[in-house]
Amino acid sequence: MPDKIFQDIVDQIKNFEQEYGYELGWRFLTCSKAVLKSNPKVAFITLNPGGSRVRDDHPSASCENGNAYLVESWKNQRPGESLLQKQVQKMFDKIREKANCHGGMRKLIESTLSGYFIPFRSPNRNDLKHKKEAFDFGEKIWLKILETVQPELFICIEKETAKRLKKIIETTYDLPESKSYKLQTGWGNYTADIFEFGSNAEVKLLRLPHLSRFTLFTSKKCEKEVDNIFSRFCSKP
Repeated sequence: MPDKIFQDIVDQIKNFEQEYGYELGWRFLTCSKAVLKSNPKVAFITLNPGGSRVRDDHPSASCENGNAYLVESWKNQRPGESLLQKQVQKMFDKIREKANCHGGMRKLIESTLSGYFIPFRSPNRNDLKHKKEAFDFGEKIWLKILETVQPELFICIEKETAKRLKKIIETTYDLPESKSYKLQTGWGNYTADIFEFGSNAEVKLLRLPHLSRFTLFTSKKCEKEVDNIFSRFCSKP
């Protein structure tokens, strides 16, 4: 992706923030913008940045000193040691194992396209203002990105984000959804969804419960089900 397209998206985010009166700041990519030029295999796209204040040590447009899930301090924890960061790291270690990725977990995360579907911060989903307009805007900017950068494996942790990503994938890859699976997570009745696109499952999307609440990757009761989920998600036909 040319730098100009990335800068155009950043400018659109700033304009949208001003137009709709978002006051808690914004974040877009949690990886380096260089990933946009590297043909990443994996994309991890979460709903929107949380919290109620802007931190000077958390850059807005992209994270150029390493992936935020590894190098940033969240919730007063040491860098990479917050609950959500550790869950994400263990998730990527499971992807590394099941997809036979070369290198370690950190290398896989550093090469992953990661960011927020909606760039605008809110303390929680219910407090996000102008939800419909924000989701429509997120769909617009990610459509632009995925016209030029096309990972094979997508992960998200929220249902509306999954719905929007399904639409974007079908449009930009020109691949219809071919199969879907609802799988138990081992955490009560909570489930995960896997969507496959194309006759040979060329692209897959995994929707998990939110990992800051559902600690699937450190819960003994979830081990078997999580292993099954990622075996299916990472398998080739």
